[in-house]
Amino acid sequence: MLWLILGGIGLIFFLFAFNLYRSIYISLCLDAYKAYCENKNEEFLRRKPIVAKYVTDARVSPYVFTSYATVNVTLDCLNFKLYKDTYISILNDTMAIYRHRALSIINPLKWIEFIIFLPKKIINYITTSKAKESATINTITKILEVIYWIASIIIIIIQATRKG
Repeated sequence: MLWLILGGIGLIFFLFAFNLYRSIYISLCLDAYKAYCENKNEEFLRRKPIVAKYVTDARVSPYVFTSYATVNVTLDCLNFKLYKDTYISILNDTMAIYRHRALSIINPLKWIEFIIFLPKKIINYITTSKAKESATINTITKILEVIYWIASIIIIIIQATRKG
């Protein structure tokens, strides 16, 4: 049981550090991007592939709404300086997402919610987006949750009676 607790604490620490590192890295890249836009250095170009991966992993929307049309502005776009405000906004959003993830990881209520709704999380991870909207999948998910909750209560009762 002790190894399970230590493993959980280790996982929480790792996920916190992972997301905090990405938030700090994006912050540094934002400064490098601003310097790049002012023609001070080319450091941002070296960091661009990693920044693109982090933005993609954070699921920040790359779409910009202009008065003419919706433009897909990605970090592969050649006109970095043309969309300066947009890139700054994307990087700020990415940094905020990673900071939020880091802080939510150390929130005990988030972990309790994760444990309670574990079957739903697993099914959402396994199924496609179209299948998630299916009434059948939703029904199966609810049935599995009820079975999971009942089994959890039974296991807790059995463990309590063994120690008592």
